[in-house]
Amino acid sequence: MPTGAAAAAAAAKSRASVNPEVSNREELKKFKKLAEDGNAGAQCYLGIIYRQGLLGCAPQDELAVKWYLRAAQGGHAGAQCHLAMMYKTGRGCQQSDIEAVKWFTKAADRGEANAQYYLGRMYAAGKGVHGGKSYERAAELFEIAAKAGHAAAVRDLG
Repeated sequence: MPTGAAAAAAAAKSRASVNPEVSNREELKKFKKLAEDGNAGAQCYLGIIYRQGLLGCAPQDELAVKWYLRAAQGGHAGAQCHLAMMYKTGRGCQQSDIEAVKWFTKAADRGEANAQYYLGRMYAAGKGVHGGKSYERAAELFEIAAKAGHAAAVRDLG
């Protein structure tokens, strides 16, 4: 039986057909409670909710960054990757390639294939990395991501 954020997501899905507006408010409230109680999965999911404008919310990038950061600081690899992308693009925060690389690196070290791929792209472009461009390091990261099944990494390896 799923617990925490997974259970709340499953419950949201099952109730969405009853009254979507009420269900959305209830589910958002549940995710906020879980997130405020320190559940990193719920914190990451709240970031997704606010970035994409789900559960009846308008997209709010600053709130997405807030929740991604909390989850990322707790070691949630998915949140670390999402946060890195926010820094890379400057959505909801000051754009910073250095911060993006920092968070992509943390997530990549935890085995997050998207982070491995995007960190490889940062190395290929020489953005936010020490020592400038490194196609060798980029290829290493693409290879790792490709072995994990990341389609774009497989494609980029040619």
